[in-house]
Amino acid sequence: MARQSVDAVDAVASAVSSEGSVLVVDVMGDYLTPVHLLQQAVAAEPGLRVEIIMRENKLTLVDALRGGSADVAMGWSRSVEQPWPRDIRRRVLLLEPVYLLMSAQHRLADRGEVSMSELADLALWFPTRNAPQEWVAWLDELAEAHGLRIDRSGTTLGFGDFLRLGAVPERVTFFGAAMPEPPGSEVRLIPIVDPVPVVVWSVMWRRRVPDARVARLVDLMTSDQPDLLRAARTDPDALWLPEADRAYVALETQRLPTALARSPDG
Repeated sequence: MARQSVDAVDAVASAVSSEGSVLVVDVMGDYLTPVHLLQQAVAAEPGLRVEIIMRENKLTLVDALRGGSADVAMGWSRSVEQPWPRDIRRRVLLLEPVYLLMSAQHRLADRGEVSMSELADLALWFPTRNAPQEWVAWLDELAEAHGLRIDRSGTTLGFGDFLRLGAVPERVTFFGAAMPEPPGSEVRLIPIVDPVPVVVWSVMWRRRVPDARVARLVDLMTSDQPDLLRAARTDPDALWLPEADRAYVALETQRLPTALARSPDG
């Protein structure tokens, strides 16, 4: 009975939602990929009415959606406890390749790409103090799968400080390929291949938010991004992603080119 009541409320809210209303989007962090993609979406369609917020540490993604502080949340769906909640919809937003960020003086700085097998010989560094648990889990699984040693020590005083520390000679760190390129000439971004490590970004929303609004938002955010979701279907071995994400991505690729792919029980 309680579930039916929730469904009824969501149905009414969806029916009265206005296409012109502001869509509140939780982007997780101010320098991460979703912010950059949303900026591009608004530039492409100035009439798009969105408000960006960043989730408080004390709130989970599901809490933010159910509590009404956000209409839509961007993040990693693996952080949501299973089984997947029936009142939350989701779809893959983007498979984002992870690059190496290094000093322009590094011996590999002029390379066009670096293979995954070469990472074992590099001084990899990525601070994880106060980092979201799913980031730590992603690094743990990557390191175990490929025999990598990653220095997790230290912290940063914001994004600029992270870039400064990442430019230390011989130090190598990770950087999202869809994030804005770092300014200046002190650092280089080098793709990783064989396989390409990817982060699975998802968009999640309550059923009170019309599916069509989310679909339009995602289309605008990803219009100029590489379609690695299709690549995951045609050549899955070319990509590396955590095992917890594989079934989810496989489900989405099976439903292509369907506009929206939902969780099996959502």
